[in-house]
Amino acid sequence: MDLAKIDKQILKPIILEILAENPSLLKGIINEILIENKIIVSKEQETRRKKLQQLIEEDFARYDEVFKALA
Repeated sequence: MDLAKIDKQILKPIILEILAENPSLLKGIINEILIENKIIVSKEQETRRKKLQQLIEEDFARYDEVFKALA
């Protein structure tokens, strides 16, 4: 489908009707837009970041005395 050929005034009421029939779609759409524009990260990226942060914190806790001695 070529969206360039579809009139926005026709498309807007159709989209609004679809969202009115199924409001839960709106949350998914907003979430995808935010992820695509890198405003938020996906759940997989968030989980990976948390694991990495935990590993770093564990290393700092394990070698805390060494870091203090070097400082």
